[in-house]
Amino acid sequence: MYNFLFYYPLENAHDSFANATAQCKIVTHSKFTSFINKNNEICTIDAIFSKCKQVEIMRKLEPFYPVHDPWIELNNENNMQWTLHQEVTHCGSQAGGRCGPLSKMVSIAKSTESLAQLFLCIFTVNLFEYVTKMAHIYAYKEWVTK
Repeated sequence: MYNFLFYYPLENAHDSFANATAQCKIVTHSKFTSFINKNNEICTIDAIFSKCKQVEIMRKLEPFYPVHDPWIELNNENNMQWTLHQEVTHCGSQAGGRCGPLSKMVSIAKSTESLAQLFLCIFTVNLFEYVTKMAHIYAYKEWVTK
């Protein structure tokens, strides 16, 4: 598309900044702007408020079904509140599980003879296989031009 509009190929196509700049140039090009429906792009404040009113009316018209027997309907009169224990909240500095390495990591660290085993415990072989596969696709298949 870029080549068609500007009559020269896009340089640095692998660069995300160059790609974003090229997309902006394509969208703002005079051959492309005639296809943009500008009337539907504008949303007035009245349209926003009327949509909010419609949503509110649809919410009021929605049928009410009571909850089934073991459950209790929560309302202003029958309101139940509960809080989690601090160790399971995952909020704040004292939250969550015990701080420190996993037991698998500790056992490998105590029994290992080299740092390579510890490294492969953290970064598994599957990760390296995935990275090489994606690098191959990116370098040889995604941007190949003939």
